[in-house]
Amino acid sequence: MLLQIIMVILGFVLLIFGANVLIKGSTEIAKKFHIPEMLIGLTIVALRDISTRTNCNNNISK
Repeated sequence: MLLQIIMVILGFVLLIFGANVLIKGSTEIAKKFHIPEMLIGLTIVALRDISTRTNCNNNISK
């Protein structure tokens, strides 16, 4: 039981770390192409919103 709790906590930590790496990497790539920071932020928020809505729709349809 203790091992499973540790694995869940480790999974959350790695998920947060991976998300930060993804955001930082995509922001750096966008900056190299001279894309404004406002557009980068709006795109990230839009993608999060789309993924949340898609997940909700999948749960409703089941």
